[in-house]
Amino acid sequence: VLGNASGQRVLAEPKTRTCRVMVTSDNARDVKVTKETRKKGLEASVEIPTTHPKVIALAAKAVGDAETRREKVNRLVRFVDKYVIDSYTAEPLTVLDTIKRRRGDCTEHSALFATLSRSLGIPTLIVDGLIYGELGSPSFGGHTWNEVELDGYWVPVDSTWNETTTNATHIRFPIEMDANMQA
Repeated sequence: VLGNASGQRVLAEPKTRTCRVMVTSDNARDVKVTKETRKKGLEASVEIPTTHPKVIALAAKAVGDAETRREKVNRLVRFVDKYVIDSYTAEPLTVLDTIKRRRGDCTEHSALFATLSRSLGIPTLIVDGLIYGELGSPSFGGHTWNEVELDGYWVPVDSTWNETTTNATHIRFPIEMDANMQA
């Protein structure tokens, strides 16, 4: 079920009924932004309250005097990484709860990042997938991060791990599979 995505190529091997996933950090020009995905990447909702005064003030504080979209994205990644203290709990938080409590896991990091960046007019998606890491022993686990529009392409960033360019440990779920989960 895995598919191609930013920084990710999936090669099916029908004879063995397997696939090979090649992941790279060279992902700046992989997936073009369409009108439909740009529109989705700018939507406000109850879950993504882009027009709330607290969100607008926090976004302005986060980007400061940054001028380019890339510079704003980089500052937002760093800001959210430092602003939200990692806390792994089963209690899902709204973006406004996250702003108040300043705690959360990758879900809260990515929702806050999407809300702040969308409030600045930067199209942003929340995406889900697998991450490879060493939590006791090397293994794969579920993870959530973002993709932002830069120069007409979706580029992944990870504010949970302070990555303005995601590393090759991120394997994104297919867009079709992820569509119901994306905000």
